[in-house]
Amino acid sequence: MSETNGAGGDDGSNRFIPTEQRETIDSTRREGDDRRQEEAPFDNGEKREPPERRDGPERRKISLEVPCKTSGTIDAIEDWLDDNCDDDCRVVLQKVSHDRSIKHLLVMFETEADRDRFLEKYLKKNE
Repeated sequence: MSETNGAGGDDGSNRFIPTEQRETIDSTRREGDDRRQEEAPFDNGEKREPPERRDGPERRKISLEVPCKTSGTIDAIEDWLDDNCDDDCRVVLQKVSHDRSIKHLLVMFETEADRDRFLEKYLKKNE
């Protein structure tokens, strides 16, 4: 069993090659040679930086949520938000009634001022 674990080579480098194929493989790589000895520079001489990962608090910038229902179009709400909100906001369709007349939305805001402006407009419309 020790012969199959070391698998035919002194260093075990071909242990994943089936036994019957081990002797026919000619490796031109010399033992002890690293594949890369130094990193080659890019054409412009700069290495790419890894992408910045968003931090937890920054990732959750849009944390103010307003659930609402409408019989209008989502486009109308998105257009109003684009025209009236200073910071980032999003609209997510959560569900639609069976007859497709009412849409349940989640409107998310980055700032309280934008949320309050939307609520003022939304609440006036529903009165």
